[in-house]
Amino acid sequence: MVRDAPLSEPADVAVWSLATEARKRVKVVLSGEGSDELFAGYPKHCYASVTERVGVLPARARTPLLHAPERALPAGQRRLRTAVRALSGASAQQRAVEWFAPFTEYERRALLGPRDPDRRARPYVGSSALDRMLRADCPGGWLADNLLERGDRMSMAASLELRPPFLDQRLVDLAFRLDPSLKLRGRTGKWVVKELARRHVPPEIVDRPKWAFVVAPHSWFRGDLRSESRDRLLAAGSSSPR
Repeated sequence: MVRDAPLSEPADVAVWSLATEARKRVKVVLSGEGSDELFAGYPKHCYASVTERVGVLPARARTPLLHAPERALPAGQRRLRTAVRALSGASAQQRAVEWFAPFTEYERRALLGPRDPDRRARPYVGSSALDRMLRADCPGGWLADNLLERGDRMSMAASLELRPPFLDQRLVDLAFRLDPSLKLRGRTGKWVVKELARRHVPPEIVDRPKWAFVVAPHSWFRGDLRSESRDRLLAAGSSSPR
């Protein structure tokens, strides 16, 4: 009822729980959404150049070559599997966005059949490989269709106002005028944001590893919720196959 749609992203549970707790004390919170997409905060941004250079090998040869090791990797190697999947994309734009895609372009085509090109698709442009990858996610794609949509729904479900100051239009314009070296240095993303934060925040906070909203539904459904989920899915009124 909170989502008004089937739940496909476990992080919704964590965001809603956090919003519910916050609403007990405040009515408005600030969110950091947009900072990773504007200032290169994800591990994938370290591989922006690789994402484009791998295109020298034709997709017809590269895709089957990468699918084999992807299927062989264990489930625990999720990040590595995601990287291999993303690099199998036909175009540089596909490879840039499929780091976060649940299905590759080939899998979507197999499931949905051929489709007309999306005329609303944003052009893949930018001053560098990193800049082009960032523009593919922000302001559209992953940021708008996933993070902002989730944050809005989950915070509103808790009657909490959520505001993302990083998405102020003036800051967005500034971010896309900055040289990529101010965003990513070596393997350190959001470099300029962290340097500014050092003026106000202790180093152990600025330099701590990135930590996502980790939710483990597989352990729930194999543990405490196993019996209840099985009963619901296999009940007489369920359309699921036995």
